[in-house]
Amino acid sequence: MGGARAAAARGQAPHGRRRVVARPAGAPGRPARSGGCAAVSRTRRKPGRWRGARAVALAALEGVLDRRGWARGLLQRQPGFDALSARDRALALELVHGVLRMLRLLRHLLEQVSGRRIERIDPRARTLALLGIYQLLWLERVPAHAAIHETVALAGGRKRRGFVNAVLRALQRNLAGFAASAPAELPPGRVVPLRPDRFALLRSAWLPDWSQPEAHALGIAFSHPDALVERWLERLGPERTRAVLAADNAPPPVFLRARRGRTDAQALVQELAAEGIAAHRWDELPDAVLLEQRIAPSELAAVREGRASVQDATAQAAALAVHETPLAVPATPPERVADLCAAPGGKACYLAELFGERAEVWAVDRDAARLERLRENVERLGLTDRIRIEVRDARSIGAQTPPFDRVLLDAPCSNTGVLRRRPEARWRFGPGALASLTALQAQLLEAACRLVRPGGILVYSTCSIEHEENAGACERLLERERGWRLVEQRCTLPAIDGPDGGFHAVFERRG
Repeated sequence: MGGARAAAARGQAPHGRRRVVARPAGAPGRPARSGGCAAVSRTRRKPGRWRGARAVALAALEGVLDRRGWARGLLQRQPGFDALSARDRALALELVHGVLRMLRLLRHLLEQVSGRRIERIDPRARTLALLGIYQLLWLERVPAHAAIHETVALAGGRKRRGFVNAVLRALQRNLAGFAASAPAELPPGRVVPLRPDRFALLRSAWLPDWSQPEAHALGIAFSHPDALVERWLERLGPERTRAVLAADNAPPPVFLRARRGRTDAQALVQELAAEGIAAHRWDELPDAVLLEQRIAPSELAAVREGRASVQDATAQAAALAVHETPLAVPATPPERVADLCAAPGGKACYLAELFGERAEVWAVDRDAARLERLRENVERLGLTDRIRIEVRDARSIGAQTPPFDRVLLDAPCSNTGVLRRRPEARWRFGPGALASLTALQAQLLEAACRLVRPGGILVYSTCSIEHEENAGACERLLERERGWRLVEQRCTLPAIDGPDGGFHAVFERRG
Protein backbone atom coordinates (compact mmCIF):
# COMPACT_ATOMS: atom_id res chain seq x y z
CA MET A 1 0.00 0.00 0.00
CA GLY A 2 1.40 3.47 -0.95
CA GLY A 3 2.42 5.95 1.74
CA ALA A 4 -0.59 8.23 1.31
CA ARG A 5 -3.06 5.33 1.22
CA ALA A 6 -1.41 3.69 4.21
CA ALA A 7 -1.65 6.95 6.14
CA ALA A 8 -5.32 7.22 5.21
CA ALA A 9 -5.89 3.69 6.45
CA ARG A 10 -4.36 4.68 9.80
CA GLY A 11 -6.76 7.62 10.09
CA GLN A 12 -4.06 10.15 9.21
CA ALA A 13 -3.80 12.74 6.48
CA PRO A 14 -1.12 12.05 3.84
CA HIS A 15 1.15 14.66 5.45
CA GLY A 16 1.19 12.77 8.75
CA ARG A 17 -1.43 14.71 10.73
CA ARG A 18 -4.25 12.80 12.32
CA ARG A 19 -7.29 13.10 10.10
CA VAL A 20 -10.72 13.88 11.48
CA VAL A 21 -13.13 11.11 10.50
CA ALA A 22 -16.71 12.05 11.28
CA ARG A 23 -18.56 8.88 12.35
CA PRO A 24 -22.12 8.81 13.61
CA ALA A 25 -22.32 8.53 17.36
CA GLY A 26 -22.70 4.89 18.32
CA ALA A 27 -20.91 3.56 15.22
CA PRO A 28 -18.87 0.35 15.66
CA GLY A 29 -15.61 0.92 17.47
CA ARG A 30 -16.69 4.29 18.85
CA PRO A 31 -18.97 4.79 21.85
CA ALA A 32 -21.62 7.45 21.72
CA ARG A 33 -20.62 10.69 23.44
CA SER A 34 -22.92 12.55 25.74
CA GLY A 35 -23.94 15.70 23.90
CA GLY A 36 -22.74 14.27 20.57
CA CYS A 37 -24.49 14.51 17.24
CA ALA A 38 -26.91 11.66 17.84
CA ALA A 39 -27.92 13.11 21.19
CA VAL A 40 -28.69 16.43 19.54
CA SER A 41 -30.91 14.86 16.89
CA ARG A 42 -32.73 12.50 19.26
CA THR A 43 -33.56 14.74 22.17
CA ARG A 44 -34.53 17.88 20.22
CA ARG A 45 -33.26 20.10 22.98
CA LYS A 46 -34.69 23.53 23.39
CA PRO A 47 -32.53 26.04 21.47
CA GLY A 48 -29.72 27.32 23.65
CA ARG A 49 -29.57 30.77 25.06
CA TRP A 50 -27.20 32.06 22.39
CA ARG A 51 -28.18 29.95 19.40
CA GLY A 52 -30.08 32.87 17.86
CA ALA A 53 -26.96 35.03 17.96
CA ARG A 54 -24.90 32.26 16.38
CA ALA A 55 -27.45 31.67 13.62
CA VAL A 56 -27.53 35.36 12.74
CA ALA A 57 -23.72 35.50 12.82
CA LEU A 58 -23.50 32.44 10.56
CA ALA A 59 -25.77 33.99 7.92
CA ALA A 60 -23.89 37.30 8.00
CA LEU A 61 -20.51 35.58 7.74
CA GLU A 62 -21.63 33.59 4.71
CA GLY A 63 -22.71 36.85 3.07
CA VAL A 64 -19.40 38.57 3.76
CA LEU A 65 -17.35 35.59 2.57
CA ASP A 66 -19.42 35.55 -0.64
CA ARG A 67 -18.60 39.28 -1.08
CA ARG A 68 -22.26 40.30 -0.80
CA GLY A 69 -21.49 43.24 1.47
CA TRP A 70 -19.68 44.51 4.55
CA ALA A 71 -20.00 42.82 7.91
CA ARG A 72 -21.90 45.34 10.02
CA GLY A 73 -24.48 46.15 7.35
CA LEU A 74 -25.12 42.50 6.49
CA LEU A 75 -25.43 41.58 10.15
CA GLN A 76 -27.96 44.31 10.89
CA ARG A 77 -30.06 43.29 7.88
CA GLN A 78 -30.29 39.64 8.91
CA PRO A 79 -33.80 38.40 9.80
CA GLY A 80 -33.92 37.99 13.54
CA PHE A 81 -31.15 40.47 14.38
CA ASP A 82 -33.54 43.12 15.70
CA ALA A 83 -35.27 40.52 17.88
CA LEU A 84 -32.03 39.68 19.70
CA SER A 85 -31.36 41.17 23.10
CA ALA A 86 -28.63 43.81 23.34
CA ARG A 87 -26.32 41.19 24.83
CA ASP A 88 -26.98 38.72 22.03
CA ARG A 89 -26.52 41.41 19.36
CA ALA A 90 -23.14 42.16 20.90
CA LEU A 91 -22.27 38.45 20.77
CA ALA A 92 -23.32 38.19 17.12
CA LEU A 93 -21.19 41.22 16.24
CA GLU A 94 -18.20 39.84 18.13
CA LEU A 95 -18.52 36.47 16.39
CA VAL A 96 -18.70 38.04 12.93
CA HIS A 97 -15.90 40.54 13.47
CA GLY A 98 -13.77 38.03 15.34
CA VAL A 99 -13.98 35.32 12.68
CA LEU A 100 -13.26 37.83 9.91
CA ARG A 101 -10.37 39.36 11.82
CA MET A 102 -8.74 35.99 12.53
CA LEU A 103 -9.89 34.31 9.30
CA ARG A 104 -6.50 33.21 8.00
CA LEU A 105 -5.38 31.76 11.33
CA LEU A 106 -8.74 30.04 11.81
CA ARG A 107 -8.57 28.47 8.35
CA HIS A 108 -5.03 27.29 9.03
CA LEU A 109 -6.11 25.68 12.31
CA LEU A 110 -9.09 24.06 10.59
CA GLU A 111 -6.81 22.52 7.97
CA GLN A 112 -4.48 21.26 10.69
CA VAL A 113 -7.19 19.69 12.83
CA SER A 114 -9.18 18.18 9.94
CA GLY A 115 -6.35 17.15 7.64
CA ARG A 116 -8.28 18.63 4.70
CA ARG A 117 -7.63 21.55 2.39
CA ILE A 118 -10.00 24.37 3.19
CA GLU A 119 -11.54 24.40 -0.30
CA ARG A 120 -12.48 20.71 0.01
CA ILE A 121 -14.68 21.27 3.06
CA ASP A 122 -18.42 21.81 2.65
CA PRO A 123 -18.94 25.63 2.82
CA ARG A 124 -21.57 25.56 5.59
CA ALA A 125 -19.56 23.07 7.65
CA ARG A 126 -16.44 25.16 7.09
CA THR A 127 -18.02 28.39 8.33
CA LEU A 128 -19.55 26.64 11.34
CA ALA A 129 -16.19 25.08 12.21
CA LEU A 130 -14.55 28.51 12.03
CA LEU A 131 -17.24 29.90 14.34
CA GLY A 132 -16.70 27.05 16.77
CA ILE A 133 -12.91 27.36 16.80
CA TYR A 134 -13.20 31.08 17.44
CA GLN A 135 -15.47 30.50 20.42
CA LEU A 136 -13.22 27.81 21.93
CA LEU A 137 -10.08 29.93 21.71
CA TRP A 138 -11.18 33.56 21.97
CA LEU A 139 -14.39 33.70 24.03
CA GLU A 140 -13.42 32.97 27.62
CA ARG A 141 -16.92 33.63 28.93
CA VAL A 142 -18.53 30.91 26.76
CA PRO A 143 -18.12 27.39 28.24
CA ALA A 144 -16.49 24.97 25.81
CA HIS A 145 -19.36 22.48 25.98
CA ALA A 146 -21.85 25.23 25.13
CA ALA A 147 -19.74 26.48 22.23
CA ILE A 148 -19.52 22.98 20.75
CA HIS A 149 -23.13 21.94 21.35
CA GLU A 150 -24.74 25.16 20.10
CA THR A 151 -22.51 25.35 17.01
CA VAL A 152 -23.08 21.70 16.06
CA ALA A 153 -26.83 22.21 16.47
CA LEU A 154 -26.77 24.71 13.58
CA ALA A 155 -25.10 22.28 11.17
CA GLY A 156 -28.23 20.63 9.77
CA GLY A 157 -27.44 17.30 8.12
CA ARG A 158 -25.99 14.36 10.05
CA LYS A 159 -22.73 14.27 8.09
CA ARG A 160 -22.16 17.99 8.56
CA ARG A 161 -22.94 17.79 12.27
CA GLY A 162 -20.50 14.92 12.63
CA PHE A 163 -17.72 16.83 10.91
CA VAL A 164 -18.16 20.02 12.95
CA ASN A 165 -18.41 18.06 16.20
CA ALA A 166 -15.27 16.03 15.38
CA VAL A 167 -13.25 19.13 14.48
CA LEU A 168 -14.13 21.02 17.64
CA ARG A 169 -13.50 18.05 19.93
CA ALA A 170 -10.17 17.32 18.24
CA LEU A 171 -9.13 20.93 18.82
CA GLN A 172 -10.24 20.65 22.43
CA ARG A 173 -8.01 17.58 22.88
CA ASN A 174 -4.95 19.39 21.50
CA LEU A 175 -5.52 22.46 23.67
CA ALA A 176 -3.20 22.44 26.69
CA GLY A 177 -4.35 25.75 28.19
CA PHE A 178 -3.96 29.50 27.96
CA ALA A 179 -1.36 32.04 29.09
CA ALA A 180 -1.11 35.81 29.37
CA SER A 181 2.26 35.79 27.57
CA ALA A 182 4.03 33.43 25.19
CA PRO A 183 6.01 30.88 27.27
CA ALA A 184 9.68 31.00 26.30
CA GLU A 185 10.10 27.26 26.86
CA LEU A 186 7.52 26.28 24.22
CA PRO A 187 8.32 26.29 20.49
CA PRO A 188 6.38 29.02 18.63
CA GLY A 189 4.48 26.38 16.65
CA ARG A 190 2.66 25.36 19.83
CA VAL A 191 1.73 28.92 20.82
CA VAL A 192 -1.22 30.68 19.16
CA PRO A 193 -1.26 34.49 19.60
CA LEU A 194 -4.94 35.25 20.20
CA ARG A 195 -4.60 38.77 21.58
CA PRO A 196 -1.68 40.73 23.02
CA ASP A 197 -2.56 39.39 26.48
CA ARG A 198 -3.86 35.91 25.61
CA PHE A 199 -2.11 32.93 24.03
CA ALA A 200 -3.42 29.41 23.43
CA LEU A 201 -0.98 26.59 24.22
CA LEU A 202 -1.15 23.46 22.06
CA ARG A 203 0.06 19.93 22.73
CA SER A 204 1.17 19.55 19.09
CA ALA A 205 2.79 22.19 16.88
CA TRP A 206 0.23 23.45 14.36
CA LEU A 207 1.74 26.84 13.49
CA PRO A 208 4.89 27.76 11.56
CA ASP A 209 7.73 29.43 13.47
CA TRP A 210 6.40 32.98 13.80
CA SER A 211 9.25 34.11 16.06
CA GLN A 212 11.25 35.09 12.98
CA PRO A 213 10.58 38.15 10.75
CA GLU A 214 9.19 36.07 7.89
CA ALA A 215 6.04 37.35 6.21
CA HIS A 216 4.28 34.04 5.59
CA ALA A 217 4.64 32.74 9.16
CA LEU A 218 3.69 36.11 10.67
CA GLY A 219 0.76 36.36 8.27
CA ILE A 220 -0.65 33.04 9.47
CA ALA A 221 -0.02 33.60 13.18
CA PHE A 222 -1.43 37.16 13.20
CA SER A 223 -4.02 36.56 10.46
CA HIS A 224 -2.92 39.12 7.87
CA PRO A 225 -2.29 38.72 4.13
CA ASP A 226 1.34 38.20 3.17
CA ALA A 227 1.24 41.30 0.94
CA LEU A 228 0.59 43.59 3.92
CA VAL A 229 3.14 41.92 6.18
CA GLU A 230 5.83 42.04 3.48
CA ARG A 231 5.40 45.76 2.82
CA TRP A 232 5.33 46.57 6.54
CA LEU A 233 8.47 44.53 7.23
CA GLU A 234 10.24 46.40 4.45
CA ARG A 235 9.08 49.86 5.51
CA LEU A 236 8.61 49.60 9.29
CA GLY A 237 11.06 46.85 10.26
CA PRO A 238 10.31 43.71 12.32
CA GLU A 239 9.65 45.32 15.70
CA ARG A 240 7.16 47.94 14.55
CA THR A 241 5.51 45.45 12.19
CA ARG A 242 4.86 43.06 15.08
CA ALA A 243 3.42 45.95 17.10
CA VAL A 244 1.02 46.85 14.26
CA LEU A 245 0.00 43.20 13.76
CA ALA A 246 -0.74 42.83 17.47
CA ALA A 247 -2.67 46.12 17.61
CA ASP A 248 -4.80 45.05 14.63
CA ASN A 249 -5.97 42.00 16.60
CA ALA A 250 -6.54 43.78 19.92
CA PRO A 251 -9.97 44.99 21.07
CA PRO A 252 -10.38 48.53 19.71
CA PRO A 253 -10.34 51.20 22.42
CA VAL A 254 -13.21 53.66 22.72
CA PHE A 255 -12.37 57.36 22.60
CA LEU A 256 -14.99 59.97 23.35
CA ARG A 257 -14.97 63.61 22.30
CA ALA A 258 -16.41 66.11 24.75
CA ARG A 259 -18.98 68.35 23.04
CA ARG A 260 -17.63 71.88 23.34
CA GLY A 261 -20.18 74.33 24.68
CA ARG A 262 -21.93 71.63 26.72
CA THR A 263 -19.07 70.08 28.68
CA ASP A 264 -15.30 69.59 28.61
CA ALA A 265 -12.99 66.59 28.87
CA GLN A 266 -12.44 66.82 32.63
CA ALA A 267 -16.15 67.26 33.37
CA LEU A 268 -16.91 64.29 31.10
CA VAL A 269 -14.43 62.11 33.02
CA GLN A 270 -16.13 63.12 36.28
CA GLU A 271 -19.60 62.39 34.87
CA LEU A 272 -18.48 58.93 33.78
CA ALA A 273 -16.87 58.27 37.17
CA ALA A 274 -20.17 59.12 38.89
CA GLU A 275 -21.76 56.35 36.78
CA GLY A 276 -19.04 53.90 37.81
CA ILE A 277 -17.20 54.05 34.47
CA ALA A 278 -13.43 54.48 34.55
CA ALA A 279 -11.99 56.90 31.99
CA HIS A 280 -9.22 59.45 31.70
CA ARG A 281 -8.32 62.45 29.58
CA TRP A 282 -6.10 61.84 26.57
CA ASP A 283 -3.58 64.59 27.20
CA GLU A 284 -2.45 64.99 23.59
CA LEU A 285 -5.86 66.38 22.56
CA PRO A 286 -8.04 68.94 24.35
CA ASP A 287 -11.40 67.17 24.05
CA ALA A 288 -10.44 63.48 24.02
CA VAL A 289 -11.38 60.98 26.73
CA LEU A 290 -10.37 57.30 26.70
CA LEU A 291 -12.63 54.72 28.32
CA GLU A 292 -10.75 52.23 30.50
CA GLN A 293 -13.40 49.51 30.29
CA ARG A 294 -15.47 47.99 27.53
CA ILE A 295 -18.99 49.36 27.33
CA ALA A 296 -21.35 50.10 24.47
CA PRO A 297 -21.23 53.88 23.92
CA SER A 298 -24.99 53.89 23.32
CA GLU A 299 -25.41 53.01 27.01
CA LEU A 300 -23.73 56.26 28.09
CA ALA A 301 -26.06 59.12 28.99
CA ALA A 302 -23.45 61.64 27.83
CA VAL A 303 -23.52 60.17 24.32
CA ARG A 304 -27.30 59.79 24.14
CA GLU A 305 -27.89 63.33 25.39
CA GLY A 306 -25.33 65.01 23.15
CA ARG A 307 -22.56 65.86 25.61
CA ALA A 308 -20.13 63.47 23.94
CA SER A 309 -19.50 61.65 20.68
CA VAL A 310 -17.49 58.56 19.82
CA GLN A 311 -14.43 59.57 17.81
CA ASP A 312 -10.94 58.13 17.78
CA ALA A 313 -8.02 60.36 18.76
CA THR A 314 -6.44 60.19 15.29
CA ALA A 315 -9.65 61.45 13.69
CA GLN A 316 -9.91 64.24 16.26
CA ALA A 317 -6.35 65.31 15.45
CA ALA A 318 -7.18 65.71 11.74
CA ALA A 319 -10.16 67.96 12.50
CA LEU A 320 -8.09 69.98 14.97
CA ALA A 321 -5.50 70.59 12.25
CA VAL A 322 -8.21 72.27 10.16
CA HIS A 323 -9.14 74.55 13.06
CA GLU A 324 -5.72 75.27 14.56
CA THR A 325 -3.66 76.02 11.43
CA PRO A 326 -3.38 79.81 11.04
CA LEU A 327 -4.37 81.29 7.69
CA ALA A 328 -1.68 83.14 5.75
CA VAL A 329 -4.37 85.59 4.59
CA PRO A 330 -7.02 86.15 7.31
CA ALA A 331 -10.60 85.29 6.42
CA THR A 332 -13.59 87.58 6.40
CA PRO A 333 -15.96 86.27 9.10
CA PRO A 334 -17.75 83.97 9.08
CA GLU A 335 -15.17 81.58 7.67
CA ARG A 336 -16.22 79.09 5.02
CA VAL A 337 -15.20 75.53 5.96
CA ALA A 338 -15.89 72.39 3.91
CA ASP A 339 -15.63 68.73 4.90
CA LEU A 340 -15.56 66.65 1.72
CA CYS A 341 -16.44 62.94 1.92
CA ALA A 342 -18.02 63.91 5.24
CA ALA A 343 -20.31 60.98 6.13
CA PRO A 344 -20.95 59.77 8.79
CA GLY A 345 -20.02 63.22 10.05
CA GLY A 346 -17.73 62.93 13.06
CA LYS A 347 -15.20 65.44 11.76
CA ALA A 348 -17.84 67.82 10.37
CA CYS A 349 -19.59 67.93 13.74
CA TYR A 350 -16.29 68.53 15.53
CA LEU A 351 -15.47 71.38 13.14
CA ALA A 352 -18.85 72.97 13.86
CA GLU A 353 -18.18 72.68 17.60
CA LEU A 354 -14.67 74.13 17.27
CA PHE A 355 -15.61 77.12 15.12
CA GLY A 356 -19.00 77.84 16.68
CA GLU A 357 -20.65 80.84 15.08
CA ARG A 358 -17.35 81.97 13.53
CA ALA A 359 -17.77 79.66 10.53
CA GLU A 360 -20.26 78.08 8.16
CA VAL A 361 -19.45 74.37 7.82
CA TRP A 362 -20.40 72.46 4.68
CA ALA A 363 -20.65 68.67 4.97
CA VAL A 364 -20.44 67.14 1.48
CA ASP A 365 -20.85 63.47 0.58
CA ARG A 366 -22.30 61.60 -2.38
CA ASP A 367 -23.82 58.82 -0.21
CA ALA A 368 -27.26 60.02 0.86
CA ALA A 369 -27.85 56.99 3.10
CA ARG A 370 -24.67 57.59 5.10
CA LEU A 371 -25.52 61.28 5.39
CA GLU A 372 -28.61 60.26 7.36
CA ARG A 373 -26.27 59.26 10.19
CA LEU A 374 -24.68 62.70 9.95
CA ARG A 375 -28.11 64.32 10.27
CA GLU A 376 -28.82 62.23 13.37
CA ASN A 377 -25.53 63.33 14.94
CA VAL A 378 -26.11 66.96 14.01
CA GLU A 379 -29.49 66.89 15.75
CA ARG A 380 -28.18 65.01 18.80
CA LEU A 381 -25.38 67.54 19.25
CA GLY A 382 -27.54 70.62 18.62
CA LEU A 383 -25.65 71.72 15.49
CA THR A 384 -28.51 72.05 12.99
CA ASP A 385 -27.90 75.77 12.50
CA ARG A 386 -24.14 75.38 11.99
CA ILE A 387 -23.80 72.65 9.34
CA ARG A 388 -25.02 72.72 5.76
CA ILE A 389 -25.40 69.21 4.33
CA GLU A 390 -24.85 68.69 0.60
CA VAL A 391 -25.53 65.36 -1.16
CA ARG A 392 -23.05 65.52 -4.03
CA ASP A 393 -19.75 64.18 -5.27
CA ALA A 394 -16.95 66.53 -4.27
CA ARG A 395 -15.52 66.22 -7.78
CA SER A 396 -18.68 67.78 -9.23
CA ILE A 397 -18.50 71.04 -7.27
CA GLY A 398 -17.92 73.68 -9.92
CA ALA A 399 -16.47 77.16 -10.15
CA GLN A 400 -19.88 78.69 -9.39
CA THR A 401 -19.42 77.71 -5.73
CA PRO A 402 -17.56 80.44 -3.80
CA PRO A 403 -14.14 79.25 -2.56
CA PHE A 404 -13.56 78.08 1.00
CA ASP A 405 -11.10 79.29 3.61
CA ARG A 406 -10.48 75.78 4.92
CA VAL A 407 -11.15 72.40 3.30
CA LEU A 408 -10.87 68.95 4.84
CA LEU A 409 -10.64 65.97 2.50
CA ASP A 410 -10.99 62.72 4.45
CA ALA A 411 -10.50 60.48 1.45
CA PRO A 412 -11.68 56.90 0.87
CA CYS A 413 -8.73 54.61 1.51
CA SER A 414 -7.55 51.06 2.19
CA ASN A 415 -8.35 51.34 5.94
CA THR A 416 -5.06 49.70 6.94
CA GLY A 417 -4.85 51.94 10.00
CA VAL A 418 -8.20 50.73 11.36
CA LEU A 419 -8.16 47.00 10.61
CA ARG A 420 -9.20 46.21 14.19
CA ARG A 421 -12.46 48.09 13.53
CA ARG A 422 -13.00 46.96 9.92
CA PRO A 423 -11.71 43.40 10.00
CA GLU A 424 -12.71 42.35 6.49
CA ALA A 425 -10.72 45.24 4.97
CA ARG A 426 -7.45 43.33 5.40
CA TRP A 427 -8.69 40.62 3.02
CA ARG A 428 -9.65 43.15 0.33
CA PHE A 429 -6.20 44.74 0.20
CA GLY A 430 -4.15 44.17 -2.93
CA PRO A 431 -2.22 45.95 -5.69
CA GLY A 432 -5.31 46.43 -7.86
CA ALA A 433 -7.42 47.86 -5.06
CA LEU A 434 -4.57 50.13 -3.96
CA ALA A 435 -4.08 51.46 -7.49
CA SER A 436 -7.81 52.24 -7.80
CA LEU A 437 -7.82 54.04 -4.46
CA THR A 438 -4.77 56.18 -5.21
CA ALA A 439 -6.33 57.21 -8.53
CA LEU A 440 -9.55 58.22 -6.75
CA GLN A 441 -7.60 60.08 -4.07
CA ALA A 442 -5.73 62.04 -6.75
CA GLN A 443 -9.02 63.07 -8.38
CA LEU A 444 -10.48 64.17 -5.05
CA LEU A 445 -7.33 66.11 -4.15
CA GLU A 446 -7.44 67.91 -7.48
CA ALA A 447 -11.08 68.85 -6.86
CA ALA A 448 -10.32 69.96 -3.29
CA CYS A 449 -7.50 72.22 -4.47
CA ARG A 450 -9.93 74.08 -6.74
CA LEU A 451 -12.17 74.84 -3.75
CA VAL A 452 -9.56 76.58 -1.57
CA ARG A 453 -9.05 80.33 -1.92
CA PRO A 454 -5.54 81.83 -2.08
CA GLY A 455 -4.23 82.05 1.47
CA GLY A 456 -6.49 79.21 2.60
CA ILE A 457 -5.60 75.70 3.75
CA LEU A 458 -6.34 72.12 2.71
CA VAL A 459 -6.10 69.21 5.15
CA TYR A 460 -5.85 65.77 3.55
CA SER A 461 -6.49 62.77 5.80
CA THR A 462 -6.88 59.00 5.54
CA CYS A 463 -7.23 56.07 7.93
CA SER A 464 -4.45 54.27 6.04
CA ILE A 465 -0.81 53.74 6.97
CA GLU A 466 0.34 53.06 3.39
CA HIS A 467 2.92 55.37 1.83
CA GLU A 468 1.19 55.49 -1.56
CA GLU A 469 -2.01 56.87 -0.02
CA ASN A 470 -0.31 59.27 2.38
CA ALA A 471 3.10 60.88 1.90
CA GLY A 472 3.21 59.57 -1.67
CA ALA A 473 -0.12 61.25 -2.46
CA CYS A 474 1.21 64.52 -1.03
CA GLU A 475 4.36 64.32 -3.14
CA ARG A 476 2.33 63.75 -6.30
CA LEU A 477 0.01 66.63 -5.42
CA LEU A 478 2.92 69.06 -5.10
CA GLU A 479 4.30 67.84 -8.43
CA ARG A 480 0.96 68.46 -10.18
CA GLU A 481 -0.32 71.60 -8.50
CA ARG A 482 1.61 74.87 -8.46
CA GLY A 483 1.23 77.42 -5.70
CA TRP A 484 0.89 74.98 -2.80
CA ARG A 485 3.12 74.50 0.23
CA LEU A 486 3.20 71.48 2.57
CA VAL A 487 2.92 72.81 6.13
CA GLU A 488 3.03 69.52 8.04
CA GLN A 489 2.25 65.83 7.76
CA ARG A 490 1.76 63.17 10.41
CA CYS A 491 1.35 59.39 10.20
CA THR A 492 0.15 57.50 13.28
CA LEU A 493 0.49 53.74 13.63
CA PRO A 494 -2.26 51.82 15.46
CA ALA A 495 -1.42 51.16 19.10
CA ILE A 496 -2.76 48.73 21.67
CA ASP A 497 -4.96 50.73 24.07
CA GLY A 498 -4.16 53.80 21.98
CA PRO A 499 -5.26 55.65 18.85
CA ASP A 500 -6.04 54.12 15.49
CA GLY A 501 -3.62 54.39 12.62
CA GLY A 502 -4.06 57.23 10.18
CA PHE A 503 -2.53 60.19 8.41
CA HIS A 504 -3.11 63.87 7.86
CA ALA A 505 -1.25 66.57 5.97
CA VAL A 506 -1.79 70.34 5.92
CA PHE A 507 -1.27 72.35 2.72
CA GLU A 508 -1.36 76.11 2.28
CA ARG A 509 -2.38 77.76 -0.95
CA ARG A 510 -0.09 80.69 -1.54
CA GLY A 511 -1.86 84.00 -1.99
